[in-house]
Amino acid sequence: MELEIKERIPEQLLKRERINFIVEFEGATPPVIDVRKLLAQKLSVDMKQLVVRRLYNEYGVTRAKGYAYVYESREGMLKTEPDFIKKKNKVEEDTQPPQQAEQLEEQAQEQVQEEVKEETSETKEEDKKETEKVEQQEKKEEKQKQKEGKEERKEQEEGKEAEQQEEKEEKQEQKEEKEQEEEQKQE
Repeated sequence: MELEIKERIPEQLLKRERINFIVEFEGATPPVIDVRKLLAQKLSVDMKQLVVRRLYNEYGVTRAKGYAYVYESREGMLKTEPDFIKKKNKVEEDTQPPQQAEQLEEQAQEQVQEEVKEETSETKEEDKKETEKVEQQEKKEEKQKQKEGKEERKEQEEGKEAEQQEEKEEKQEQKEEKEQEEEQKQE
């Protein structure tokens, strides 16, 4: 596998450098981690400060183009890069020593326990009142829906009755017309 660096673009705002490259290979496209190792070796940088952001093949050729970022610090890389890129590059977030992590976890647990203790009966009462208000509002809405449903059914029934009345009148008119036609035929 051969790697050729095409362009180096500094990005001072994010404290990193973009590296555009081309990889020529035999067989299948190499894994991102292998390209990352080769780039770190070629650039003489620590692999912990480097991520391959994009690697894509050219159709029908054993060549891939891509770009990577070299950060000034590992912390900058961990803050800037999205999780899926870190996962793709197999970057472990082991920035905190185990002792510090345990201390932080203990502090978080203590803080949660204190917050639970601070919850007073007043807040519980407020929660109850709020729940009751919500329930009352839901009941009002349900009653309103039922009322609207009744009105709608009533309107539908009135509409049906009106239609039936119209049909009766039409039939009556037709019957009268037939009778008149028969009388005219008899004369």
